[in-house]
Amino acid sequence: MRNFLKATHLKAVTKKKKPHLSIKHRQRRLAFALAHQHWTVEDWKCVIWSDETKINRIGSDGKVYVWKKKGDGLTDREVNGTVNFGGGSLMVWGCMGWNGVGMLAEVEGKMNAEQYVDILNDHLLPSLAESGIDEDIIFQQDNDSKHTFRRAKE
Repeated sequence: MRNFLKATHLKAVTKKKKPHLSIKHRQRRLAFALAHQHWTVEDWKCVIWSDETKINRIGSDGKVYVWKKKGDGLTDREVNGTVNFGGGSLMVWGCMGWNGVGMLAEVEGKMNAEQYVDILNDHLLPSLAESGIDEDIIFQQDNDSKHTFRRAKE
């Protein structure tokens, strides 16, 4: 079967991971796009974007590819070294806007709504003060439950 599929120029690839979008999600994305389609650069300059990310000390959580010639042996650049117990990672929150990036905040453990509010107070507010935007700031974040927590919204 594999030979037949190859003969028809099909190739096996790994499935990509993407968030499942429900009809409701798609409708909201379309509504956002339509509501903002006529925004000018000046409008977008007032937006501050934020999110969290994990930084691995060693390696990647996903697949890592290298290019090499068929038949060549392994070189150091083609080997992904491993360590016992994963090597550690760091979770950080950050924000950025038209004028640059804001302060980074280390997320301790698994972030909850209370820690998120502390990060906003200790890192977002000083970042906004340094950004030069002094009116009509639009703070853009995803709809993670800790972001929509009542106290975080306040």
